[in-house]
Order: sequence, then C-alpha cells, then structure tokens
Amino acid sequence: MKHKPVAEVLESTSTTFLAELYAEDKTPDFASVVKIYDEKIEYPIWAIVTNIINCGTYERQAVAFGLSRTELAKTQPQLSQLLKTRFEGIIIGFGSTLDFSPEIPPKPPLIHDQIVLAEELDYKILQDNLSFLRFFFLADSSFVDEIIFRLIAKIFETNKEKQVFVNAGKEISDYLRNDYVRLTKIINRFEILIKEGV
Repeated sequence: MKHKPVAEVLESTSTTFLAELYAEDKTPDFASVVKIYDEKIEYPIWAIVTNIINCGTYERQAVAFGLSRTELAKTQPQLSQLLKTRFEGIIIGFGSTLDFSPEIPPKPPLIHDQIVLAEELDYKILQDNLSFLRFFFLADSSFVDEIIFRLIAKIFETNKEKQVFVNAGKEISDYLRNDYVRLTKIINRFEILIKEGV
C-alpha cells in the first residue's frame, strides 16, 4: 500500500461495504474510486463511493445549536470528538492497477481493512474496462444513474478522452434497452459534458 489510508471497513458483504474515515478532511467524493487493502493479500479490492454519512458517536440524536461550524469549534470544541463520517460503497472488482479484474472478489473485505483513495492512473485503467458498470444496475440504490454519471465525468476529467462516453453509452444501453427515457437522459448529460469539456 503506497498511500496513507483514509478509512477502514466496519461492515462488508461480497458486493458492498461500510467504512469510517479517520479524518473529516479526507472524505472521498461521491462516486469516486477507493481501494481496500488486506495486509495478507497482495491485490486490493476496488469500489465506488455510493453514499456519505455524517453522524455522531453519542447515542442521543444530534441537536441544532444555532451556530456556524466555526463558532461551534470555538464554543463547543468537544463536539468534534463526537462526530464521525462514514461512507458506503459498491465493490466493482479487484487486482493491481495493471491487472484490474471487474469481478466480485472471492472474499469480501475484512473488518478493519484499510482504504486509500484512487490515483489518476486507476481512473485511466477503468476507462478501458467499463464492464464493471453492470454492478450498479444489479445494486439496490436509487442513485444509480447519478453515480454512473459522476464516475464517468471523473474519468473524463482525469483523461480528457471522449471515447469514455462512447464506451459507457454502449455498456449502459445493454441494461437500459427497455427504458429509452432513462437511457436518453443519461446520454444527454454526457453530451453536455462533451460540449463543456468538463
């Protein structure tokens, strides 16, 4: 593991996980790529962030103080120790950066496995292997279209190669061939990105 971990796994299944951040300023973006490392296994598990949750460590529900975050930090400094950020993700494959396999790994991540943020090279690898998008259509998430759009936009932002939209369109159309309206909305958003150049 070359990079410093930003979070660790709290719960996992073969296809999803829940993790907790070590520091709030290291929160990954929605629909960004992360990699999960087990110190006993050479290759990481790859995943996409599908939800970010801010919550308290105390049992009572959080209450409003009527203060800005800056004012809270000055008047209630102990609160920062009672807050945590967690995020959920969908597993999209496993393997080293140059040997990524868009398959469900043989075993799920273990509790306390550490997580790092993906690098630019990782996004470039994903551009050439978008078959992992099928996992989003099999997932129980109401944000599937938004996750896919944000992820493809991030890949394009990293690589500036318009071919990623063509490849993504082909993959998505396989799953939405019977939902023309939904498919058209996604493709139209891709076209806007192409015109704007992100």
